[in-house]
Amino acid sequence: MVGAPTRTARAGTCEDPGSGARREQPRTRKDQVTDMAIILDTDIGGEPDDALALAVAAGLPDLALVITSDEHQGRRAEFARHLLDLLLRSDVPVIAGRELGRYDNWAADGIVPRGVPASPTDVIGAVGALLGETSDPVRWIGTGPMSNLADVLTAIPAARQFTVTQVGGSHTWFTDRAEPTIGADLPAARTVLSAGVQLRLLTAETTLDLYNVINRDTVEYDIMADSAESACVMLHNHMDVWLDHHRRNINQSALLALALALDLPFFTTSPTHIDLDPIGRIHPGEHRVSMTDSVDYRAYHTWSIPLLANIEKQHHTTTHGAPPPVRARTTLESFATELGTIHAPEGGTGL
Repeated sequence: MVGAPTRTARAGTCEDPGSGARREQPRTRKDQVTDMAIILDTDIGGEPDDALALAVAAGLPDLALVITSDEHQGRRAEFARHLLDLLLRSDVPVIAGRELGRYDNWAADGIVPRGVPASPTDVIGAVGALLGETSDPVRWIGTGPMSNLADVLTAIPAARQFTVTQVGGSHTWFTDRAEPTIGADLPAARTVLSAGVQLRLLTAETTLDLYNVINRDTVEYDIMADSAESACVMLHNHMDVWLDHHRRNINQSALLALALALDLPFFTTSPTHIDLDPIGRIHPGEHRVSMTDSVDYRAYHTWSIPLLANIEKQHHTTTHGAPPPVRARTTLESFATELGTIHAPEGGTGL
């Protein structure tokens, strides 16, 4: 398959606290000079890009809070808690967020060991506590439905000052239905739009691209498969469950969202004004947002692969084979065909 860098461009190893470079004490935000606080709102435990994004974000001292969206009876929060603990980020609170009753988007049975404590569920309290502890600007990164963000914006007026990067939306691809992330909780999406928050949407046209996938022939998969370190083993097992039972590829939208939130120069974006029609389709309207138009995947892979190769050290540098050239945008139909959907969850985010 044409796509992300293949295993002929080998890329180092994955290191986590099990390696010889293990740190004696967990890192904390208070020990670091930071200029922002990151809240990651993630539906981790479904498509593995969310777990990869959390693993990379764990290398940022700015990561201050993780909230799980589209919860699965607390299991997403358990997954996030265990992965963060493996990466020596026990200082980062994990909050089990809103549950929507959608349990098909799950690919982590047997991944988290027994005994991981249940996470608290007070999203509003956790965000309020963070705002009471920091004067840093807050960046909210949403990779799942907008339920938690809508609740926070409704309950905490100061949250309207957040800079929000959200996976979701489409310029033209979804003409008969809402884009899946928006459609997963349409009332929440409407609340977020009407709140006047500074919002950047990572669109389907820029995430659903064959140069943005991971499969068993790509470097990203090899990095995890070739490591015996505990965090990498967890991520590798998670990938295998998804690839065996859901789709033949993993789309990296969550890791792209992290890059966009960090203002990395891989994206072209355009300001626009939008609204949502009765079924959630985007059309011109009154709400100002920024929407991504394209991604330089060569630059993106040059950034992401070294971080995945050493997920404990955010600024580790490794030499890699050249990523593929930027390719013309595919269509939704051709992407769905080449992606090879095995299982599209009923009422879920299947293409």
